[in-house]
Amino acid sequence: MQKKESYYFLQSVPGIGNITITNLLTYFVHVEDILSAPEAELKNILKPNQLNMFLERREREKYKEELKDILRAGYQYISIEDREYPKRLLNIPDPPYGLFLKGELPP
Repeated sequence: MQKKESYYFLQSVPGIGNITITNLLTYFVHVEDILSAPEAELKNILKPNQLNMFLERREREKYKEELKDILRAGYQYISIEDREYPKRLLNIPDPPYGLFLKGELPP
């Protein structure tokens, strides 16, 4: 669940979008490492406002409970690394790092 939580966390931080997530992944390589990264390293990639929102959200850890609530409500969260992630989306420019889904994906 840690990878999925990490992607959800990144997508839930206000001011952080796909481009910033891509930059973070380029720097840290593994999505899980981003969540535990020291502030000094995050400053290399994030703008001051993004950094403040990231640190505040990480400290409160509310995102873990939010994701659990989403899953309990019958939704799925599929990260770009999950095998269920639609292959066709991988071929578009700037694919989303995570999808929320209620129901089934088309074949």
